[in-house]
Amino acid sequence: MTTRRSFLAGLGAGAAACALAPFANAAPKRRPNLVFILADDLGWMDTGVYGSTFYETPNIDALAGRGMRFTQAYAANPLCSPTRASILTGQYPGRVRFTTPAGHLKQEVLDPIVPEKAAPGVRVVMPQTRTRLPNEEYVTYAEIMQEVGYRTAFMGKWHLGRDPYLPDNQGFEVVVGGREHPGPPGGFFSPWPCATLPKVPKGSHICDVVTDKALEFIRQSKEKPFLLNLWYYDVHAPFQGKEKLIEKYRKKADPK
Repeated sequence: MTTRRSFLAGLGAGAAACALAPFANAAPKRRPNLVFILADDLGWMDTGVYGSTFYETPNIDALAGRGMRFTQAYAANPLCSPTRASILTGQYPGRVRFTTPAGHLKQEVLDPIVPEKAAPGVRVVMPQTRTRLPNEEYVTYAEIMQEVGYRTAFMGKWHLGRDPYLPDNQGFEVVVGGREHPGPPGGFFSPWPCATLPKVPKGSHICDVVTDKALEFIRQSKEKPFLLNLWYYDVHAPFQGKEKLIEKYRKKADPK
């Protein structure tokens, strides 16, 4: 029996195959590798390319200089979990019914619950958000890319539910981090009580560790085209930067 999920998966795989056909026909080795870099809670005006004169973002600026800039883009729900659910499924957060950053909660909510009355001081009654991205209902673009022969990896912040709703079951073969936590457990500096984060020297910063693992994945993916989701924990709370960077911007803010 054809389900909504199987229909979407087949449709997506067909669309991906059509989109990649020119690369395959011209030369099999030219199938593009895809790297999706996502910063968590980064203010768009805190980058040089969008006007910041205080924060220095040379690599982001260089990417923008060689690529495409969006100057009138709007987020339907500018929060963590809703944004991630929307990106992975290609649907609005309201359609996915993931409307608050609740992907770490223990309570499993798949079907929104409408409370009998609003909270004190609140005039509207809103359905309770989902706390999981249901892998039996939605198809992620990672699953579609797997269907057309891509190797897939997820590095960094997931925040879309606990097992069995983790990236391992949503189309990603290699996972670093990628658990329900809203941030790396214990903070941005190692060690971390998380089986999917590597054992590294004490005091290593999560940004550097995730980047190193991403580069390792790229080096190991020479035989097949790959999709890499590099979704950083930065710059979300708890705002724990490396001491050299903190001192640099402290002096920049107050040269005296």
